[in-house]
Amino acid sequence: MKFFISRATIHICTLAVSTIACMALIKYLYGTSDLYWPLFYNSVYVVIPIIATINILGEIAFSLFANKEENESIFKIMAIRTVKFLTYLILALYFTITATNYQEKLFFGLLIVVLFFIYAGVEFGYFRKNSI
Repeated sequence: MKFFISRATIHICTLAVSTIACMALIKYLYGTSDLYWPLFYNSVYVVIPIIATINILGEIAFSLFANKEENESIFKIMAIRTVKFLTYLILALYFTITATNYQEKLFFGLLIVVLFFIYAGVEFGYFRKNSI
């Protein structure tokens, strides 16, 4: 349980930092444009919470199904990671298909990809630090 709480705390802190960075980036890039409020609303209130939910559900699945004693633990970990990746991919495809213009498609696609790499980096860094 301690492992789950520490990983969940890291993901929540990463969520807060990425939300603030996304808000600042949108203000900097689209502050005077008509795209400001749709991008701000969809990214801060829709995309980032969905990604946080995906990560928290992944952590819950990871703490429930993956044990260090089991031989099939690696398969379970890889299955959870694959489902998370496919969920990110589906989310990116959904927002790029439903966006109204090219700038929105580009912004949401890049936002989801960047958030995926941030969270993947956090996870790899956490496992690397704890495996030594």
